[in-house]
Amino acid sequence: VKASRLLAMPCSPPKTKSLSLQLLTANAYIQQAHKGMFSLLPLGQRVVSRLTSIIESELDGIGAQKVSMPFLGAKELWEKTGRWESMGSELVRLKDRDEKEFCLQPTAEEMVTDLVGSHAKLSHAAYPLVIYQTTEKFRDEKNPRFGLLRGRSFLMNDAYSFDLNEAGAKSTYEAVEEAYGRIFKQRLGLEVYKVRADSGVHGGSLSHEYHMKNLLGEDAMEACSSCGTYYKADEPGSAGSCCEGARRERVSSIEVAHTFILGTKYSEALKACHTSTSDKIPYHMCCFGIGVTRLVAAIIEARTTIKEPTIHLPTAIQPFDAVVVPSRSLADSPLVGEMTAALLQRLATASNPRPSVLLDDRMDLSMGRRLKYAQNIGQSRVVVMGKGTEKTKDTTPLFELWTASADEKMQNRGDFDLPTTVEQLAAA
Repeated sequence: VKASRLLAMPCSPPKTKSLSLQLLTANAYIQQAHKGMFSLLPLGQRVVSRLTSIIESELDGIGAQKVSMPFLGAKELWEKTGRWESMGSELVRLKDRDEKEFCLQPTAEEMVTDLVGSHAKLSHAAYPLVIYQTTEKFRDEKNPRFGLLRGRSFLMNDAYSFDLNEAGAKSTYEAVEEAYGRIFKQRLGLEVYKVRADSGVHGGSLSHEYHMKNLLGEDAMEACSSCGTYYKADEPGSAGSCCEGARRERVSSIEVAHTFILGTKYSEALKACHTSTSDKIPYHMCCFGIGVTRLVAAIIEARTTIKEPTIHLPTAIQPFDAVVVPSRSLADSPLVGEMTAALLQRLATASNPRPSVLLDDRMDLSMGRRLKYAQNIGQSRVVVMGKGTEKTKDTTPLFELWTASADEKMQNRGDFDLPTTVEQLAAA
């Protein structure tokens, strides 16, 4: 991908205490379309697509199946579960030309239960049945703020499970929890806390939220000083009640995912039963959700400081796998193509079969400005073809390798030949 062709014009950041909104706007990841609604520009879309791929691959790994359902939910379905009214003013309601009422679904329990209920004669081998989608959701937030952290429109990966008994549902719940753990910890290297929470309008017997530390004060969790269990702050069953004499530590945070054991609330209301035998067995359900766009913003908030306001992202979801910055004199050198091709070949893996490299071909900008640009947009692996390459191009060409880890600044790791540069970059 050539930088000169990117739709990525820097914009003036809005006045806000949200660092993620400042940085995502200033570096052309997002653009506000309306209050609480944002368009993803190419850089932002690349990050969201890579994050979505990681989430979906882990769900696929536990046997979940991807579907895509309409975002308009019929009133009659939502009335059967009582949520047409209980969702309150956050549920966006509308009518079609025939005066039939719908809502823009912020979640899809009703629709997915109706869908699975129409396939009631599945064999026992089909269970547990876990299906998911990654689609735009809508919520009429009274006070949308902080960009992707709390918007009216957001991308969510929502999954739903169907089992034939309570024990099976609990086992499936644990399997998805483990998948979430792999997504957050192993694939993204994040510190995410599982927090006991209230089930709210979803209902059910058990609920957990997944929180990241965040200084904006949008949410909070409390940790028991004795056992280390985390609880949603300001709810019954607080951390002080789990261990006698324990203290509670309150931590400002932001929710990035939520899981529920729903029981038979939706299956009974919508008459969704397994009927492969003479008995009609209401499905025991769970539901799970990761706010994809919110997670991107939460990661940036967690890894950014006011002192060093630069986007820092896990390598796995950076817009590009590497950046190549050639000098003006090497712009047309075959070395540029050789380096790019070598990087694409080496960085291809089973989980990332089609890596991408950004070639910063904007020769009207200095090398320093282009290197700074790579860091600003969250790239941590850059190959610079500068004076050292120019001097050695006719013998054994040497390339500067610049990398950064976690939240550190980009650093020059030294000059290496092409094979060594590629190997060192892949290992960074």
